[in-house]
Order: sequence, then structure tokens, then C-alpha cells
Amino acid sequence: MYVNEQRQGSKEVIQIPLMERFGTEVNRRYCHGLLKNETERFHYSCGMLSQNTQKLTIDISRLVILPNIKLLETKFCWDGVSDVPVTTSQTGLKLPWTT
Repeated sequence: MYVNEQRQGSKEVIQIPLMERFGTEVNRRYCHGLLKNETERFHYSCGMLSQNTQKLTIDISRLVILPNIKLLETKFCWDGVSDVPVTTSQTGLKLPWTT
């Protein structure tokens, strides 16, 4: 049985390099997305996409997360226009609660 864990206090962020996948066309600053595994889904909203480093910074400090979660897919929604599926292998995404 999984136990919910909420992280508060210190700010935790994920930085995802997007230049490799989207090139220089990545210019939107705000987005939201969905983290999911086999049974749970986690919605998040994130702040800014750096124009200099082309890295998307996701603030996960307010996410309710499950230990030992396996992330299957992350979808970003740029400015509410369309969903762009991004897998962990494509982004090199590393989450602090994955094993």
C-alpha cells in the first residue's frame, strides 16, 4: 500500500532540457502538465521556461507524491493550446522520488 507524502518548505524543482527535442522554437514561458503511473495521476503547474538555457523548470514542492512511483509519461500543455507528449527517455527527466 502506498502512503501519500507531501513535500513542503524547501523548494524543489525539476529542470528538463527541451532544446534537443523542440529546438529553438520553444519560446512559451508557462505550461502545465500531467505526471502519471499505472494507477495515479499527478497534475502540476510550473513556472518559467528559461529563454537562455531552454530548460523548463517545474516546481514540485506542492505535489502530493507517492514513494516508489514509476513515471510513464509527462505531457506538457503549452499555453493551453495542445498536449505534447514527452517521455522520460526523450528528456532525461529524473525525479527525486523515482528509483
